[in-house]
Amino acid sequence: MLNFPKHIKEYTEERSPHSLVHFVKELAASFHSFYETSPVICDDEAVSNARLLITETTKLVIEKSFRLLNVKPLEKM
Repeated sequence: MLNFPKHIKEYTEERSPHSLVHFVKELAASFHSFYETSPVICDDEAVSNARLLITETTKLVIEKSFRLLNVKPLEKM
C-alpha cells in the first residue's frame, strides 16, 4: 500500500491505467493471503486493532482505485 501514491501519479500523469489495475490486483492477492492466515479478531486486542486497520486501509485503497478507474465495485458475489 505504500506504493499507492506512485501508482496514482503514474495513472494521472502518464495516463497508465494498467499500472493501477496491476497494483490493485496485487493488493487484493496480498490481502487475501493475509486474511487466510491471520484472524483479524483474536485474543490480543492490539493485534486485532492492527489487523482491523490493515483491513480498513486496504478497503479504502481499493475503493479509491476503483473510483479513479471508474469501476463500480460489487457489494456481493
